[in-house]
Amino acid sequence: MTVALTQAPTRLGLLLGFVAGSSGLGLAAAPIVLPELADVVGRDVGQTAWVLSAFSLTLAVMTPVFGRLFDRRGAGGTLAAGAALGLTGATVVLVAPTFTTIVIGRLLQGAAAAALSIVAFGIAGHHHEGASRARALGVLTAVSSLFLGAGPLIGAGIAAVLGWRATLAAPVIATLAVVPLGRLAPPGAGGAPVSLDITGAVLVLATGSAVTGLLQARATGLGAVMTALVAVVAAGAFTALIRHARSHPDGFLPRAAMANRVFMALSGSAAAVMSGFLGMSFLGPLLLPEEGGRTAVDVGLVLLPAALAAAAVAQLVGWLRPRIAVETILVSLAVGTTAGMVAAGLGHRATVLVVLGVAAATSGFAGAQVAVLDRVSELVAPEDRGVALGTFNLIFVTGGALGAALAGGLVDVGSAAAATLGIAALPLLAVPLAAVARTEVDP
Repeated sequence: MTVALTQAPTRLGLLLGFVAGSSGLGLAAAPIVLPELADVVGRDVGQTAWVLSAFSLTLAVMTPVFGRLFDRRGAGGTLAAGAALGLTGATVVLVAPTFTTIVIGRLLQGAAAAALSIVAFGIAGHHHEGASRARALGVLTAVSSLFLGAGPLIGAGIAAVLGWRATLAAPVIATLAVVPLGRLAPPGAGGAPVSLDITGAVLVLATGSAVTGLLQARATGLGAVMTALVAVVAAGAFTALIRHARSHPDGFLPRAAMANRVFMALSGSAAAVMSGFLGMSFLGPLLLPEEGGRTAVDVGLVLLPAALAAAAVAQLVGWLRPRIAVETILVSLAVGTTAGMVAAGLGHRATVLVVLGVAAATSGFAGAQVAVLDRVSELVAPEDRGVALGTFNLIFVTGGALGAALAGGLVDVGSAAAATLGIAALPLLAVPLAAVARTEVDP
């Protein structure tokens, strides 16, 4: 594969979509094997949401780190780190003797996905501008959405042939694209040595982990004393993070992005939609087997239309983006996601309504990513796009992690249908945040 061929928006989008989509199997394929994992390790299904949350947290936290590395030093080191982390994480998951070890492997896999994803989106922004960039991002997200929407089927198929551990290791497939990515990647901007602000990254990870622990306190069996202790840790880590960010304007949470109200409002709005997607990714496979005793492969096949819907929405948003305001797109996606989830929760006995709910949530994620990523590229200078994309993904994926964590906690309290209704309001938080972005003047 040559650079000349893949620089065309559509062909470039196909390659980069494969990278982003196969990396995303860590979120999309895993839920289908969580009931089997729960049986094997002797945990409640709600507790296994940590498999999703762990992947999401390091994906979120490490994306800005790799974004800064990408900006200053180019893709070589980022790609190498992503490949090494991906192979190591897959190995750990395949041989892990305990549930805790599996979670550690998932943390490594999330970091690998962060490295490969930042390179993929960075390459798209480097090779194209304006409508051409929107087209490339639309194809990229359409392909990745096919992977994500087909995740349950892909995961079930892998599990049927190789076992549930292989399904959890599926993100390693993305490392197959390291060589062609390296040929396309731009050089870094150079300059001073990259400051990765490890302290900031650790504080973000600690805050996210503590909040996730609180949301799943009941599912994990935390007593009152331990829950209170985790709450103190969450509050302390968050307070320390705010102070650290103020004293380190070029650190993990760069002031250039955090002080941009349009950027923050759009990122938060997209994160709200993402919370519905990852929450529904966890709950969708649990809703279907409740009626009719379907196998994992059956569930994957039934949910396959969600992949096609998401791919179509990604393409549509890529086409509409130059014509319609991002805020309008986000509000439409948020309302559609919530409506689909409510339909799935209330009508979970009807397979078509569950599929509608999963399709709506997956489409919301796909459309929000296309719309906001394209807008983010316009809000920052070219040399800072990696950091900005990394910060966006930190906020975006953290929203998804919290959605999965809350879904896991609610499943332990009631049914999957009740949990679906419980988190259905989360995407609607995108509406007021989009309104804030609309009222702001770009800096």
